[in-house]
Amino acid sequence: MSRKADVVHGTSHAFWGPEPRSDVGPSMRGSQLTTPWPMTDTLTLGALPTAVGSARVHACVLVSEWAMADMAENVTLIVSELVTNAVLASTDVDGRPEYANASAGLPIVHLRLSSDHEWIVIEVWDLSPHAPEAKQPEPDAENGRGLVLVEALSQQWGWGRVPGWPGKVVWAELRVQSRAVFSKPPGLAGRDLAVWRW
Repeated sequence: MSRKADVVHGTSHAFWGPEPRSDVGPSMRGSQLTTPWPMTDTLTLGALPTAVGSARVHACVLVSEWAMADMAENVTLIVSELVTNAVLASTDVDGRPEYANASAGLPIVHLRLSSDHEWIVIEVWDLSPHAPEAKQPEPDAENGRGLVLVEALSQQWGWGRVPGWPGKVVWAELRVQSRAVFSKPPGLAGRDLAVWRW
């Protein structure tokens, strides 16, 4: 494990981690949970520049494990943009981590990915209470297109504050592009073998 990113990985949540049902984001319609999200994974990282690459690789591997590798590019782009914004929201003007007080530890960023094979939801939690701002960058600017990209690649995105969490969660929802397909591998024509692919 790299000491640079301070990774905590798994299905349990840290003390200040996101709750399994936060009442924020696309999994909530009105007041009832409408999607069971049978596949969920979380990753907690220190709010450092190295967190972005770690989150991107984690997301790519995870959607491949979930048999949705064709979604990896869009998922990793969105994860990269949202985690970058969360890290920037957790740093001062000089790019150093912004500590809440003298006894506070390194600011953290939580990534949660959920799917039901029809939708993938990406949530990124940070400790900043400030709303994300979509910018209109100059044509030759190198930065500032993150939320524009998130909006273009997702069906919807948004953000909210969660009671008991000092910061915010920013989420994006993607529809899975390919559905189940039955196919026979080459050389097995005529046999009763079907490969289920999501």
